[in-house]
Amino acid sequence: MQTIEARFEIVTPMFIGGGNPDEVELRPPSIKGALRFWWRALHWGQCLGIQNNNISDALTLLHEREAALFGAAANDDKYGQGKLQIRLTLEENLREYPRPTNLPSGQAYLLGQGLYHFDNGLLKKALDANQHFTIHLKLANDVKPEPVLNTLLIWGLLGGLGSRSRKGWGSVAIRSLIYKKSLGEDGRAIEVPDTTNTYKTKVQELLMDLAPCLPPFTAFSKKTRIDLSKIGNNALTLLGGIGQEMQMYRSYGRRDRQGNHVVGNQPAEQNFGNDHDLILDFFGHRSITTHPERVIFGLPHNYFFSNGAKVDVHAVDATTGSEHRRSSPLFIHIHKFTSGDCIAVQSLLKANFLPATDKIQLKAKTALNLACSVDWNVINQYLDRFNTKETII
Repeated sequence: MQTIEARFEIVTPMFIGGGNPDEVELRPPSIKGALRFWWRALHWGQCLGIQNNNISDALTLLHEREAALFGAAANDDKYGQGKLQIRLTLEENLREYPRPTNLPSGQAYLLGQGLYHFDNGLLKKALDANQHFTIHLKLANDVKPEPVLNTLLIWGLLGGLGSRSRKGWGSVAIRSLIYKKSLGEDGRAIEVPDTTNTYKTKVQELLMDLAPCLPPFTAFSKKTRIDLSKIGNNALTLLGGIGQEMQMYRSYGRRDRQGNHVVGNQPAEQNFGNDHDLILDFFGHRSITTHPERVIFGLPHNYFFSNGAKVDVHAVDATTGSEHRRSSPLFIHIHKFTSGDCIAVQSLLKANFLPATDKIQLKAKTALNLACSVDWNVINQYLDRFNTKETII
């Protein structure tokens, strides 16, 4: 039996629940779900290449390999529980994140309405940062260890865990990685980057085998962009800076007492005034033919106006009418080195935004379905705002 031991640090507070949704708990099923996601994202290009760029065949191969490794549904006798077992150990009793009644605006913006209210503060419990956990994996002897090792690395360099993990909350940093071919032998330590330069090199090494075209789901490809956007020595301050920049870029602003539109205490840029006007036109029953540009950041994407107007924007299956989410293709990750230095990493994983049968629906008292036509430059222009950025992929 092969074994892998991977140690991680929680870099930013992690909003994650267990059996009781009102409590915070780090559990193996949540970790397994994260590993499945990053495994798929990392191995799409390889499967596409094996199947000579046939997307349908590549999806079948990817599904078969994922099911063989991680297990399949309970009623799938072919794969069962898979060839990977996960055990979790905590180095200390994990502390809860103290609930501040007032967060900096950038941090609050990235939490969103479901986790933070300006009057009541945090609405959910979270695990505090600067704590560690270790994952112990057992692999069947016929499993190649490299794909699993690489998945642990990419998750610990770009990812996180829990609610709002794509917004930088619950970021995790890999601290050590040890592989044993059998239980009795000495372990082999896998190099883990601990400086900005070694971090860049490792990410580039892990992402060498990329699909040439836009993936059908969220995965790495040659269309992927990864930026080191900012540096600092405090993870939460760095996260707040990212949130403030995103809020300035995306927000229309609220009127202050003088009637000026502001974001926080700064004049609003109103980069997407057309989105604002388009939604008002829809609410006023005037004809529109396109959806807001900002849907590219993910759906649902809702609007609230001072006059009480509310418009929901979400994805719908045009054949069934069912609404569903489209998670953001932009991943914010705060990475911390053992020196205490931190980098804010933003990864844009472009993919088919919605299935071909889906529409983008605007809904108030009436509903309107519109063809999906997204512009990836909306996110690229946001990423370009960071003057000290370095694009590494």
